[in-house]
Amino acid sequence: MLTLIIFAVVAIFVFLLFYLFAIRPNKKGLTNEAIQKAKIFILKILSVCLVTVYAFRLFSTDVIRQSIALEPIQALAGFSPAGIAFITILRALTNVAVIVAMMSPWYNLKFTKNLMSFFVPAVYIANVCVFRWNILSFVGADEASTLNYRTVQFALECILVLCISAFYIYDKIVQKDFKFSVKQPFLTVAGVVAMMFAVLPLESLSTLFGLPNLVADEFSFFHRILVYFTFLLPVAIYFATKNKPYAVRDFVLTFLSICGFVTFFSLYGTDFSVSNVPLHLCHTAIILMLISFVFKSKKFFYFNYFINVIGAFIAVVIPDVTAKFFEPGTLQFWYNHVYAVFLPILGVALKIFPRPNLKMMKNAVAVFTIYYVFAAIINTWFANFDPSVDYFFMRGDHVLEFFSFAFPLKYNYIYTFNFAGLTWTVYPVYWLALYVGFVLFTFAEWLVYVSLFKVFDDWGLLFNKYQMLKIDMINLKKEMQGKDIFQPLLPKGADMIKIEGFSKKYSGSNRYAVKDFNLQVNAGEVFGFIGHNGAGKSTTIKSLVGIQSITEGKIEICGFDIEKQPLQAKLNVGYVSDNHAVYEKLTGREYINYVADLYLVSNADRQERMYKYTEMFGLQNFIDNEIKSYSHGMKQKIVVIASLIHNPKVWVLDEPLTGLDPTSAWQIKECMKEHAKKGNIVFFSSHVIEVVEKICDRIAIINGGELKGVFNLNELRKQGQSVEKLYLSFVENNETKTWQKRNKCLAE
Repeated sequence: MLTLIIFAVVAIFVFLLFYLFAIRPNKKGLTNEAIQKAKIFILKILSVCLVTVYAFRLFSTDVIRQSIALEPIQALAGFSPAGIAFITILRALTNVAVIVAMMSPWYNLKFTKNLMSFFVPAVYIANVCVFRWNILSFVGADEASTLNYRTVQFALECILVLCISAFYIYDKIVQKDFKFSVKQPFLTVAGVVAMMFAVLPLESLSTLFGLPNLVADEFSFFHRILVYFTFLLPVAIYFATKNKPYAVRDFVLTFLSICGFVTFFSLYGTDFSVSNVPLHLCHTAIILMLISFVFKSKKFFYFNYFINVIGAFIAVVIPDVTAKFFEPGTLQFWYNHVYAVFLPILGVALKIFPRPNLKMMKNAVAVFTIYYVFAAIINTWFANFDPSVDYFFMRGDHVLEFFSFAFPLKYNYIYTFNFAGLTWTVYPVYWLALYVGFVLFTFAEWLVYVSLFKVFDDWGLLFNKYQMLKIDMINLKKEMQGKDIFQPLLPKGADMIKIEGFSKKYSGSNRYAVKDFNLQVNAGEVFGFIGHNGAGKSTTIKSLVGIQSITEGKIEICGFDIEKQPLQAKLNVGYVSDNHAVYEKLTGREYINYVADLYLVSNADRQERMYKYTEMFGLQNFIDNEIKSYSHGMKQKIVVIASLIHNPKVWVLDEPLTGLDPTSAWQIKECMKEHAKKGNIVFFSSHVIEVVEKICDRIAIINGGELKGVFNLNELRKQGQSVEKLYLSFVENNETKTWQKRNKCLAE
């Protein structure tokens, strides 16, 4: 009879739905937007009602939950083993269905719409069809024969869920949205199974399989498996959802936070006592996580992130339950602590909440201090009514079993006094030691978080770089049109440096450091690059050698595009930076060999060139000393030798003569001339115009990030023009323009 009433109510609702959103809007001329807003509003109202009704079921005691063995349930409720298996599985599916029904109105997701259109109504229609079985499992055979509040509650729950589902089914029919890919049903089934295990009724395993001798304690094999699972599960969830839209990631974590709440409180029923009030740190975590993810409360979330994660982690490693794993109480413990460990971590990893800082951690410790003092008072107070009270292990010996040296701290310092007619027993030294130890663990946890953030960022950068390289390689193969990718992309430029339209803008800056720079340098040239500090010399050189990216334009080295063929381009370049940084704990020989290895130089060639250049620069007596013992000039010479060890076609030097004595400067200048005579390119920047004027074939002047001109020194000599005056003319013109702009702005 009740089944017919439920279906009748749902049928009436469906008729009203059709009238309100199909017939009446046409009469009133309402827009689709107004209709959709009305639908969403009604769905959210129904969702809130469903949460309220479901709460009564969650906090009610069930017959099927109260017993562990199968026989008492069979005797009490009249179930056969097959019936128990059916109702147990249906309950697991119902937990998923009701949570999805609560959440769906608040998320506009295709996955939830499909579940609400097919899976959820199917589950609740099954519940209605076996409605009496459900009531039997709730209250037993005796109570089920009379009308009771559990019957009313579950009837309302079924009506509300089916009414919410009707909205989604109606939309499916109206929009004719019945297209599915081949793999979608399989993915949906896998998702439902995963969701079912996330909120599995705690009595399920014991009613289905009895109580096998599986105990998760003292690092037994089974205990270790559960510990591994605790750490592998968030990794699996992360990789499954990290590339999904924010709404999907938020739905998954909010769903799991509700699952944690449901699995924890489903065992409480109406049997509350002072010993099971959820004041234990990991118990409060379940409540705070629900608030954090549902209402996006950062304060509660970061308290969980810093305080509850470490507490739950310790509980997982050294659990204080020794009962069989399939017992509901044991399952409750593991669900509670596993959720408390990984949900806050996933909240940050999946970017639902931003990464915390040290200030947040200190605030969390301050709040924990308040909680700890409160827990100490409650422990001492409630122990008068229930000796088993042990919030945060402040009264029991569970922690001491693993840190036996601390026994004297507890039992040598016990103070008892009477107040308000009650006996108050405190352990001040032990409590202080426990507090300090936990806070130290929290700071250690912060260091782990910081390290993991760094590792995570580095791996993320490497992965993104790898993906970009794969894409670049695919594009390069297309451009090479079947040719070997290790050959120059532009063979005509095999003996030159070619820069076209090069521009560079640094991140966070609104102006270009270099703008629209064009230059060609040919083989056999010593090419000078001059400009004052900040003119754009180092920016251009660093992009030329591939140290930094190019914002616009392209750079070719010996026919290789520096961005499309970076490895091949760099193998043709020897670079001497302006800071001459080296690995100072290596000897000179070790450093040169290290660079030679990078450039794949044969042993014979490296030995020959090392001998030649060490003799040239007078380093033969110092080559086997550590570089940290070298003078500035000696370090610079080592860098020069390392840059020439592979006999590069393009030798790039950024301010190579700064800080050198006259002899060393002369040696490097001679080396530059010699390298160019062999048909190679020498490209260097310098502030010393006299040097540029003496050894260069051509020069380029850059000022304000713009190329001012390229000049042949032989022609300048014929014209009787000095490089110094030419350079100063560009600098003075630029400074004059700058002062004119400044004065104009001041005048305005």
